[in-house]
Amino acid sequence: MLIDRSLQTSNDHPTVDIQNDVANVHLDLSPDALATGGPPQQRRWAGAACVFKLEKDKWKLNLDRTMNLQYRYALNDPQADKDATLLRLGNAITDGLNDVANQVENGQIDTATDASAAVEKSAQQAFTTCGVQLANSDLLPASVR
Repeated sequence: MLIDRSLQTSNDHPTVDIQNDVANVHLDLSPDALATGGPPQQRRWAGAACVFKLEKDKWKLNLDRTMNLQYRYALNDPQADKDATLLRLGNAITDGLNDVANQVENGQIDTATDASAAVEKSAQQAFTTCGVQLANSDLLPASVR
């Protein structure tokens, strides 16, 4: 959605900086353009960049350099080791995202809607398996120009 809005705003000519095998696609949007239809935090994406890395002739979104997930949670077992639980959760989410990415690459998932649903299902399973209840979360940009 953010990339689509940015393309509309920039008349399909977004600001793109390419250096070697890294491309930054800037979201040329004002905070006001992001004010409707979502949480207030989404305004922070104005001016942010989606970072892509060229791997084997394909541009792949670099999640670490593009977004920052902030979340609040509670452990199902208050006696559980918080750090160990969060490490297991991080590993489970990473495994789930990699699994969905492989399914997309192999053509098993071929629409953005199906990919989104698969990511959500995978994340929910990770939280359940690790005994963590998600209170709320914000998906924020990793950097802004």
